[in-house]
Amino acid sequence: MNQVFYNFLNCPVYNNQDVVKMTLIKQMIVAQVLYVFHTWRQMNQDKEIVFGMIGCGAVGKLIINSIPPFAVKNMGLKKSNVHISTRRPEQIQYYERMGYQVYFDNQKLLSKCNFVILALPPVVDNWNILELQFTDNYVLSILSTISLKRVQQLLKKNNLYVTNIEPYLVPSAIKEYMELQKAGLFQTELLEDITKLIMDHSYKHFFHQESQDTFLSSFGEQVNDELYMKIFGRLPSEQNNRLAFQKTILQFLNFVGTSKK
Repeated sequence: MNQVFYNFLNCPVYNNQDVVKMTLIKQMIVAQVLYVFHTWRQMNQDKEIVFGMIGCGAVGKLIINSIPPFAVKNMGLKKSNVHISTRRPEQIQYYERMGYQVYFDNQKLLSKCNFVILALPPVVDNWNILELQFTDNYVLSILSTISLKRVQQLLKKNNLYVTNIEPYLVPSAIKEYMELQKAGLFQTELLEDITKLIMDHSYKHFFHQESQDTFLSSFGEQVNDELYMKIFGRLPSEQNNRLAFQKTILQFLNFVGTSKK
């Protein structure tokens, strides 16, 4: 199953440390996006999902090629409710053939979608996003190096969250990865251990600066025991956040493994 997962995301096992670094970072971001999207869905089960992606670079492609198919299969997402705004015209026909709505109009996308991923790196060319008019949709920014509070201030939006990669924590993930490579494990064991490594480090990065309460408050609702039970299936006093994070990823791995057989 894990071999299929790596093939599916086009992330094979590497030995080069620079490639390992970029691969792990991309995989950790995808894992965090899965967790946020899954949590948002648990809180909005009565709403039809309209999924939007602004920007479709290397990380954006990983997300759009993995999470929407998962949501179509398991969460009732309609392919026609996947919207992509991209400046790359060569991508348009490919995603249109998948049944998605593709165009280059960020404001149009924001007006249609209730869950939006901003996959734009924080460079000067992309600061036009500050001029966008956000509605009541939920926004996840995945490539920002700016703090959560600062992004919320810049975009004038509170129901927004960010993925998080702590640069000083990345070397320890690379070290663990390289040590697994040297351990002489069978391929199946190696991939299982790498999957666990990605889940553990994704969680560590995601909750490094912000708490679970801060994350849940980004959805704009007061999380009482009843809502907590709806999201996680247990009360706050019983909740293990790390296990909840891992469960989301394992559900995705199961989907990938069965869908590609």
